[in-house]
Amino acid sequence: MIGKPHTDKTRALTCLGGDRDRITTEIYDGQEWHELAFTTDSLFIFPANLMSKQLNFEPTIHRYSVRKDQSLPTAPKPNISLMIGIVDQHYFKNLKKHFL
Repeated sequence: MIGKPHTDKTRALTCLGGDRDRITTEIYDGQEWHELAFTTDSLFIFPANLMSKQLNFEPTIHRYSVRKDQSLPTAPKPNISLMIGIVDQHYFKNLKKHFL
């Protein structure tokens, strides 16, 4: 396990895509965990904390892990992840202050 279960507190939406062999992302539906099946032509979009507060529903709980018990395939994938976060403009302005 790389990261503990969490929600994305600073985003309205989280968008994930990629091409992976050993790295997995799972989402929790309140009863069990479901592994997301990443492909190069898919994008998973799920609500994060900011949108959930505005629309009155729960953000998506998710976690990341690495399968160490699985042997690598003969032609391993590059294990690339693409994450796009949709943030509130106030958060972005505050973030900019730290880097400029």
